[in-house]
Amino acid sequence: MYAVKVEKQDAQKKINSLKAKNQYDRSRKILEDGDMVWIPVTGEIPGSTKKTLKKREKTPGLGEAHDIHSFDIIGEVAVVFIPDVQRNTKGAIGQHIMKLHPRLKAVYMEVGAASGEFRLQQLELIAGPRGGSETVHKENGLSFELDVLKVFFSPRQLTERMKLTSFVNEGEVVCVFFSGVAPIPIYLSSFSKPLKVIGIELNPDSHEYGLKNLQRNKIENVELIKGDVRKLAPTLGPIDLIIMPLPKGALLFLDTASQSLKVGGRVIVYVASSPEELDTKLKLFEKHGFRVAQTRKELQISPKEWRYVIHAVKIE
Repeated sequence: MYAVKVEKQDAQKKINSLKAKNQYDRSRKILEDGDMVWIPVTGEIPGSTKKTLKKREKTPGLGEAHDIHSFDIIGEVAVVFIPDVQRNTKGAIGQHIMKLHPRLKAVYMEVGAASGEFRLQQLELIAGPRGGSETVHKENGLSFELDVLKVFFSPRQLTERMKLTSFVNEGEVVCVFFSGVAPIPIYLSSFSKPLKVIGIELNPDSHEYGLKNLQRNKIENVELIKGDVRKLAPTLGPIDLIIMPLPKGALLFLDTASQSLKVGGRVIVYVASSPEELDTKLKLFEKHGFRVAQTRKELQISPKEWRYVIHAVKIE
């Protein structure tokens, strides 16, 4: 086994250099030696010396250790669902997640379905300091400031957010109903060429974070409005495209979308449905003056329900 000895102040620079050359040995620990440090390398290289360094202890995955196979990381915060029968070990599960991801400052457990006027997920802190719910989440070169206890945000939607940008034509006016902390408006502005994007959000906390995120990402052609979609959207003038990312409730706003779109305008609507009930829900589009152009089956969200994405055109 070999290692290189450098001054502490130069250690990170040396580690980065070794990593770039695939010469850094991740299986062994760095050893401090006064004002110097020994950095493990994968073999004999110029400047290296034979040196015995302790092996790193491999932390088993969450599935292996606790039979939990997924959790979300939002910035420096993790959110995990724990079945009732395992909740007596929730503290150990939270600590294990923090050990797997040392940069985390808090781990929260889902404790109930989304509820309340703003449909917020109910969470309980199981690891990390109190007050660690505010964070900055980064994806695809963008960043979003938010508080997991006050707003809804799903890191699992980053692929869908990017996909939406491909449906925006240059020079269009786009409105996003239920815009949250503004991830979709910011994606549309950053990766497509709309004339303007308008986001409408009822939750005042989400709206305030959305405004911060416009500044954070240096977005200029997005306007965020706080208030009720039903009252605000029809006053905005003819809109080319409306996006409705609320699977459990978007169909209730088809009438508002129809009032707000120009003839020939489009809607992209997220719909939660069982396959058996989908045809009935699609008929609501016809009732409100739309022709369904495309139906995409995206993701299973419960044993009986899937998330569908419906593209429709206003024809009257």
